[in-house]
Amino acid sequence: MDGDKEVMQSMDAKVRRLGFQSGEAFSQALLDFIDAHTWAFERLTSAHVLHMGGIDALQDSPKLIEIVLRCRPSYKVERNPASAFHVVGQGIHPLSAHLCRHPKAQENWDMAAPTRENTHNTYLKMGDPSYVCLIPVMYVVENVSISEMFFYPQYRWTHPTPPPRTLLSDAFALCSSSINDCFPLRVTQGTGSVLPGRFVRSRGRWVWEPLFSEWSQSAVASSGHRGLQIIVAELGAGDHLPELINAISAL
Repeated sequence: MDGDKEVMQSMDAKVRRLGFQSGEAFSQALLDFIDAHTWAFERLTSAHVLHMGGIDALQDSPKLIEIVLRCRPSYKVERNPASAFHVVGQGIHPLSAHLCRHPKAQENWDMAAPTRENTHNTYLKMGDPSYVCLIPVMYVVENVSISEMFFYPQYRWTHPTPPPRTLLSDAFALCSSSINDCFPLRVTQGTGSVLPGRFVRSRGRWVWEPLFSEWSQSAVASSGHRGLQIIVAELGAGDHLPELINAISAL
């Protein structure tokens, strides 16, 4: 117990230097950040899997997606959930390597087995024939011994030809920019459209609101968001921007 107490005290000291009151507060901020950017992280995961040949190609050698984050120090009382961290690295690795490399990784993996099974069965019951399995995504915070693992559903690519490499590159670029430049992408209620937005304070809590109501070059130009404007210009989609967003959504 004394050893565990020392670890917690050391962790609290580390995160206080980053503007957090405790390791627990840091962990909650990490979860809030992942939630704020769930759409982008799910698309990044699918892009990594498709880049490796699709989920069927990974069945014989299970993989894990690793997202490496760096904390943005802040001493504000109310920290924007979408900007607390940024991505500094990402990749796909053999699951076995992760389980062997990290202390207690195998134990934690085994403990999560019932949750994985229940979640997997839930997706099976939805009846989508293209659903295959869950893939683990590990979020690791640089220089802080706190991480989180999520499991995202993976679907078989049903088109007759593989997704173009340019589409995957665009997905990596747009999603990474949305996370690091802080314009979280979300599916809007009612329309089902994926739009960039921002978090604002409303009635004592953070609320996401879209930057505009539909994708267009003029909407991006008038959004006032420099990061969004830069990545859209780099993608070069022009008037086909809505089609590109829909294609990335379908990954």
